[in-house]
Amino acid sequence: MISSLYNGMSGIMAHEKAINVEANNSANVNTAGYKSSQISFQDLIYNSTSYEKGHGVSEDLISKKFIQGTITDTGNNFDVAIEGDGYFPVRDKRKNEIFYTRSGDFFKGGDGTLQNTNGMQVLGTPMEQKEIVSTDAKLTTFQRGYDKFITSTTITNKEFLQTINASTTDFRKTAKDISVSGKGFKPRNVVIQDVVNHLADYRAKIELYRGHSTEPYKKSTNQKTKYTFSSLNSGDLARKNTLRIIVNNEEILQKFTKDDDPQVALNTFADKISRKTGMRAVTDGKGSLTIETLIPGDVNFITYPSLNDDNAAETIISKASLGSGQGLLDSSRDALKKALELAGAKFMELRNTIKINTKENIKLNEIQLSPVKLNLYDDEVGVISVEKAGGIYVKNGKNKFLIGKLETTFFRDDNELELVGETLFKETPSSGKPRNAILRDKILPHSLEKSNVELSNTLVSLMTYQRAFEANSKSITTSDEMLKTAINLRK
Repeated sequence: MISSLYNGMSGIMAHEKAINVEANNSANVNTAGYKSSQISFQDLIYNSTSYEKGHGVSEDLISKKFIQGTITDTGNNFDVAIEGDGYFPVRDKRKNEIFYTRSGDFFKGGDGTLQNTNGMQVLGTPMEQKEIVSTDAKLTTFQRGYDKFITSTTITNKEFLQTINASTTDFRKTAKDISVSGKGFKPRNVVIQDVVNHLADYRAKIELYRGHSTEPYKKSTNQKTKYTFSSLNSGDLARKNTLRIIVNNEEILQKFTKDDDPQVALNTFADKISRKTGMRAVTDGKGSLTIETLIPGDVNFITYPSLNDDNAAETIISKASLGSGQGLLDSSRDALKKALELAGAKFMELRNTIKINTKENIKLNEIQLSPVKLNLYDDEVGVISVEKAGGIYVKNGKNKFLIGKLETTFFRDDNELELVGETLFKETPSSGKPRNAILRDKILPHSLEKSNVELSNTLVSLMTYQRAFEANSKSITTSDEMLKTAINLRK
């Protein structure tokens, strides 16, 4: 009689635990990153001298179901979900403890760092490399005084994330004639047009670089050729003389007499060539003329350089060639910067780069979101968002800057992680060390992973366990009444 009572009680206790598990699952059906629990039971057996008897039931194991939950689009700039089996690492700064979570509802904390809803710092890769190329070498932040926007470009590939922002001052207001004859002379309108052409080339090279950003670094080269007119200073000139050259099917002439200064004639000849957009001609005072194509990689077709009937000696200093990778862009940028400086204007380019680390173990740090603390620009204005590949960006006006990157980790055995709260887990010796999950996971921006609990199934389980609980309770009540009757009869 007593053993039957204990058997029934064990059933009630087991079903009560099952109800608690399912009730907790039901309560967290809308919790981001929540992993549902499941309970299993075992029969209790005790030995006698000649036979074995059942001794009720007991809880065997309560475990988490590590399966992908439903991904829901939230439209929130800070929300992210993991498609895969990884976890976001977070740090409790007060205790200096690291935990792991599937919940990606983040926000900007009071100290400027990326945090989760528990106030823990999200760990990832902060901005590693900030490169500023500017007319003013002392500048360390992106200056708003450079009010002529050039570009804000985002590069994403398998090796790195990068943003490129560039702007300039108003070159149309500052441009003047380059008035030194024979030294790249250009009137103001040609100076301006040169800058316009360089801007177009820079933007075109950014688009080319965007599609080929992982190619080896190689800079473009300029077409540059020296022409020597040997008879110019020989004293053996005709009464009337003509310097001649054909540039892109356009003939350029400079006529002079024997009484004119031949060097002045050559300088004037060079000035006519320099008036051509995208070209620069410089004399050396010794009868030679060097013609350079200003845009790296561009080719000008130059033929028939001559003085009267004598062809000039041609010396190729460099041939035009198109670079590759980041070198392609650097060449165009440097040429643009030089053209802007010739126009009296200032130029600035800021590149932020984060390399994608595919090694098994990576060093993670807090991610600072404040543009002022990151020394990007001088105020806190800006919209922060998480985008493709886990890149974190801040947008201010037309400019967008890369400021960090989310990372995910995975474990050898998820079931051995220690549960802390409903969505936080802690590493244990049995779970194994966290490993880089960059090649396994996909980070989905503006989304959250909802609980993997199916409410309908949970409610069915709850009702099933409740009926079993009530049945066992009734059985215990009956057994209890029988026990009391037996005791009274003995009295």
